[in-house]
Amino acid sequence: MSFGKMKTLVEIIESTINRDEEGFAEKENRIIANVRAYQEERRPSRKWVNLSAYTEANALFQLRIIPGVELKAGMVIVSDTGRYTIINVEKIKGLYLEILAKKIEPTKA
Repeated sequence: MSFGKMKTLVEIIESTINRDEEGFAEKENRIIANVRAYQEERRPSRKWVNLSAYTEANALFQLRIIPGVELKAGMVIVSDTGRYTIINVEKIKGLYLEILAKKIEPTKA
């Protein structure tokens, strides 16, 4: 993956739940990294047919490995097109990460 294709700026966020002395839970979002990534939305192509095991995934992100940071399912990616929940993270050639994610859609009241 060339650096020229990594044009989308993304934030990777980890959510944690903290409890105070009285037992009330408070959700805290911590920004893990701000990086450039290649982003692809789901469409009928050979690559997406091969990824059919992850039917919930509707976005693919490819980025360089971040030293000292472990990305895992459940973290959130924020880009200019919306918020995505990470479903799967896979290392490619020891240099890149391929992340399958599901777009978080706001619920209608």
